[in-house]
Amino acid sequence: MNSDGSNQRLIEFLPSNVQAVWSPDETKIAFSAKENEDSQIYVINTDGSGLTQLTSVGKNSSPNWSSDGKWITFHSTRDGHAEIYIMKADGSMQTRITETGANNLEPAWLFNP
Repeated sequence: MNSDGSNQRLIEFLPSNVQAVWSPDETKIAFSAKENEDSQIYVINTDGSGLTQLTSVGKNSSPNWSSDGKWITFHSTRDGHAEIYIMKADGSMQTRITETGANNLEPAWLFNP
């Protein structure tokens, strides 16, 4: 929708637990959505086209774009407990960046690559 609340439109319907964040250039939205017992991260164009699933293993949540739009951070339980991961905006190069043995949640950018 527009910033004044006009022109509202449904981009994609997913059943529940959706966490969404706009890309820095406002052309895409990254979001996580619960599917059965797991949740996955997706990217979609703001016009509703180009839905792409980026993750496929474990519970993945809290996507967050880098300011240049090239990277997305998220947390995932794919290794048994929540750890912080980073990936390219196309879903490639998924890399765990924490390994504390504790749950690491809600990643945010303090600097940009």
